[in-house]
Amino acid sequence: MSDGPQETKRIFCNTCKGLTNHLLRTRNLFLEQIYDDFDEEVFGFHEHRYSLWSCAGCTAPTLEWQMGPPSSDNEEWEEFAFGYFPPREKDSIQRKRFRNLKPELSLLYGEVVTCFNSDCLLLCTIGLRALIEAVCKDKGVAGRDLKDRISGLIKFLPSLNLIEALHDFRLAGNDAVHELQALTRDDARASIEVIELNFLYDLDYKATQIRNSSKRAALKSDTPSAVQ
Repeated sequence: MSDGPQETKRIFCNTCKGLTNHLLRTRNLFLEQIYDDFDEEVFGFHEHRYSLWSCAGCTAPTLEWQMGPPSSDNEEWEEFAFGYFPPREKDSIQRKRFRNLKPELSLLYGEVVTCFNSDCLLLCTIGLRALIEAVCKDKGVAGRDLKDRISGLIKFLPSLNLIEALHDFRLAGNDAVHELQALTRDDARASIEVIELNFLYDLDYKATQIRNSSKRAALKSDTPSAVQ
């Protein structure tokens, strides 16, 4: 590192949840020799650059990895392949916690979110279809196939728009399994937000709370007062 002014860079901070100034703490370069798989006499060199940054606000560390041709200047490095560790959470989905969700559904939902955050969109799309089928089974909705079972969810989801959306996810899952066609990242995010089960399970929990509160209030009103 040079003795000049400390280098800074704008990076999304997972702790501050936004773009912040990061200060360069240390940097190392490693030269790698690359051989051609078909001709061992043909080779080249790639340079790997590892930069350790810390957020100027919260001091959380971030390791940046870059790869490019040797002897590049700093401006050229910014054009080459790079990644961060830990991965940036800017475009990730935060997994929600549901009080009444059964363990097997919670596991499947968590894996769908993990696939999305890892850019495994094909598996995410397949997982969304599996999650819909698991919800139908959990709700006891009968039918000869998933199409019928989704239509049967109307008793729990009094909205034809939601039912149609679930049918779209079913078709996308079929395409993912048979045609290896995944949802785009934006469509996968929207699909997860729709099927995040909040309208199925948190509302069940809140309804149970209301019923229990009503029962307690009724019992209290039926209890004779000790003071006449």
